[in-house]
Amino acid sequence: MRKGVLKYVIGGSTVLLGIILVTVAVCIDGWKLFAHFPTVQVDSGGVHVDYGDDRNNDYTVNESGGTVMEGEVKNINIDIDYGTINIKRDDVDQIDIHTKNIIESKFRYEVKGDTLYVKYKRGFTMFSFGNNSRTEINITFPQNAEYDNIFVQNGAGAMYLYDLKADGFEIENGAGEMKMENVVSEGKIRMNTGAGAIKLDNVSCGELRIDSGVGEVNASDMVCNELTAHSGIGAFTYKGEINGDADIDNGCGEVKMTVYGKSSDYGFDVDSGIGQVRVNGNTPVNGSGKYNFKVKTGVGEVRIDFKDKGE
Repeated sequence: MRKGVLKYVIGGSTVLLGIILVTVAVCIDGWKLFAHFPTVQVDSGGVHVDYGDDRNNDYTVNESGGTVMEGEVKNINIDIDYGTINIKRDDVDQIDIHTKNIIESKFRYEVKGDTLYVKYKRGFTMFSFGNNSRTEINITFPQNAEYDNIFVQNGAGAMYLYDLKADGFEIENGAGEMKMENVVSEGKIRMNTGAGAIKLDNVSCGELRIDSGVGEVNASDMVCNELTAHSGIGAFTYKGEINGDADIDNGCGEVKMTVYGKSSDYGFDVDSGIGQVRVNGNTPVNGSGKYNFKVKTGVGEVRIDFKDKGE
C-alpha cells in the first residue's frame, strides 16, 4: 500500500515539476517570435496571400474576419500558441472566422484538400502576457455542419466548443479552461490538459477519454459507450450513462459518479492506495460483468452510485 501511495505522490510531483518547467520554457521561448506565416485575406476578389517577412509588419489587429466555403471541408485542424478559442454552429451559410487582438502576420487559415487549417503561431512571453490573454479566435460553422474529425490544440488559454457534431474530436490544451456543450460524436472524444478545469454538458459519444494533469473535471448529462478518465490532481465528477466499460485512474482527488443503469450489469476491478472505493455505499467485490469498471485510486475517495434514469 505504501508503494502505491508513494507512486502517486511522485507522479503528482512530476506533473507539477513539468508544469513549472513548461511555464519557464514558454516565458523564455523567444525563437517562436521569429516565425512568420503568410497573411490571408478573403474578399469578393478571392483569397489573397502575402508572404512578406518584413518584421515591421508585426502589429496587433483589434478585430478582423473572413469566410471559407463550406462545401469541401470535412476536417478541422486548429493549432494556436495562446488565446481564447470559441467554436460553435450557428445561422451562417459559410464557415466564419473572426479574430481579436492578434498579430496579423502570425495568423493564417487555409483549406488543403478537405481540411481547414487555422494557425496562430505567435510565441508567448511574460512581457506580452496582457495582450496574449485578450487574443480571441472565433469560428462559426453552419447550423447543419457535420465533420469527420475536429482537432484543436491550444498552448495556453480557454477553449469553448458548443453545438458541434463530428465523428471524432481531439482537444489538447496546455493550460486553461475547457468547456464542451451540446456535442455529438459517433466515435471518440479525447480531451487532454496539463492544468485547468474541464467541463462537459450534454455530450454523447462512442468513447470518451479524459487525461487531466491538474484541475477539476465536471461532466453532466452524458451518454458514452466507453469511458476512460485519468486524473493526476483534482476532483472528477460524472453524471450520465456509461453503456460499456470504464477505466478510472485517480491520483489525488475525489471522484463522484452517478451512473444511470443497473449495478448488476457492472463488474469491478478495484486497486486502491490509502483512498477508498464505494459503490452504492458499499465496498465492491472484484468480479466480471456485462460491463466492467476498472478503478484505481491513490489518495482520495471514489464513490459510484447507480440510479434509474430520471432519479
